[in-house]
Amino acid sequence: MASILTAGLGFTEIAAYCLAGLGVLRHWGCTLAEAAAGAALLPAMLVSFLLQAAYLSGFPELIPALRLSVLATALGLIWRYRGLLHDIGRPLWRFSHDHPLAVSALGLSLVSLSVSYTHLRAHETNDLISY
Repeated sequence: MASILTAGLGFTEIAAYCLAGLGVLRHWGCTLAEAAAGAALLPAMLVSFLLQAAYLSGFPELIPALRLSVLATALGLIWRYRGLLHDIGRPLWRFSHDHPLAVSALGLSLVSLSVSYTHLRAHETNDLISY
């Protein structure tokens, strides 16, 4: 039960990164398709950067602080661009009805990323990551 809750929290964290990336990219003038593609790639790159930065620096204890600061920034960006995110809700809803397989694949990839991220964090050691 605790692992399901942890995976759910990991999914929420990944979803927050996606929404923040979507809002920022739309604010920068990207089309909806470009912003959605960038927002889908952002969590994988961000998670990889956080884990690599912490382990290469030799301070894996920094991971919780880094994650918390990046998550706080993402939540602040979601709040800041909430109007843009609200405006793209209808086109995304229409796209999800027109292309349910693509949306399902994206959702499954985000779930897979959050579960593997949660599994990776659960098996961390000071010197290496055991898979």
